[in-house]
Amino acid sequence: MASELGVQTIQHTNGTDAMTIDSSGRVLFPQIPYAFATFPDTGSYVSKSQDSILDFSNAVVNDGNHYNTSTYKFTCPVAGLYSVEYSTFTQTSSDAYSVFVVRNTGGTETKVARIFTQRRSLAGAMTVKCSANDDLYLVTNSTYNFYQSVTNPYNWVMYRFIG
Repeated sequence: MASELGVQTIQHTNGTDAMTIDSSGRVLFPQIPYAFATFPDTGSYVSKSQDSILDFSNAVVNDGNHYNTSTYKFTCPVAGLYSVEYSTFTQTSSDAYSVFVVRNTGGTETKVARIFTQRRSLAGAMTVKCSANDDLYLVTNSTYNFYQSVTNPYNWVMYRFIG
């Protein structure tokens, strides 16, 4: 542990800072696992197949690089609680569909939440308890056309370690 001007830093033996407490008592972390991803920017509606992982391939923020833009999965680096938030928007106002939050532990998939809508726009949030190396991702239960835009990000997902 190093100390400078009333600032305490907790480090690993390799010198990597894990946490700093400043002179005002604020706790600062150098990196908290966090990812915010959207669909790619096509500016059009694109069909997503039933029971498919939603392909949020545009990582706007990917602190720690725990979100894979090829598999569309967030890999939990440490055991703990993770917040999963998302918003989706389909083409037709009468679309009724749901999105599952899935946790994959060692190859075993568990649907830990299902958010359902009767009207095209869906938003949800879930706190999931995970082990290190669990994957989190979203799966749609039906085939629908989702709007893909970065300029107007109607469809997005956010993963965040919360403790």
